[in-house]
Amino acid sequence: MLTSPAFRTLLSAIHAFYSLDTETYPLTKTLVDEIEPLLSHAIPKTEPAPLPMLRHMEMIVAADMHPTVVPIVNALAPIANELPWMQNPNYAKFGKHYLDNYGFTMLVGPAGVIPHDRIIVSLGIWSDVLYPMHHHEPEEIYHVLTGTPDFRVADSGFTPKQSGDAIFHATWEPHAQRFEGPSLLMASWVGNVEAYAVLVEE
Repeated sequence: MLTSPAFRTLLSAIHAFYSLDTETYPLTKTLVDEIEPLLSHAIPKTEPAPLPMLRHMEMIVAADMHPTVVPIVNALAPIANELPWMQNPNYAKFGKHYLDNYGFTMLVGPAGVIPHDRIIVSLGIWSDVLYPMHHHEPEEIYHVLTGTPDFRVADSGFTPKQSGDAIFHATWEPHAQRFEGPSLLMASWVGNVEAYAVLVEE
């Protein structure tokens, strides 16, 4: 069962990570300020909601990773099966392979373990899938925790990323990701966080 101390360890690791650099991307300063008062909160009762892509956790934990993200991965690993994982309902059309290899947990946000209406802090797992072009109103910062995903922004080509890399998306900026093997990503939104991302026709 998910406990407040274990969840607080994970959220504290994320807060410490974002605190390392609040200059490059201004939204990280907002995330630090919004997360800080949550560190002392007891979490509401949370029912586990595992999804099939959690079978990749063993490979994720064993992967090479940047030293700055190690505390996040180490805090997630023992409680991954106790968290509520979810999927964007707009993506059901992608079929069983995609849904078996994708999912995210909203730690903070409208449907988060800790409810919040101004930010989303989430962790997501993808493996061997293409996440097609999509966009959303809030600004977004991705950090690659493990894996070697490729990111595409607007009309650019796919660019390989690795553990520790940051990827920023401005409001309504189209972007896509491609995954070969398991990747664990941290994604946070700032702004109007109530709606899901929607696909962009190309």
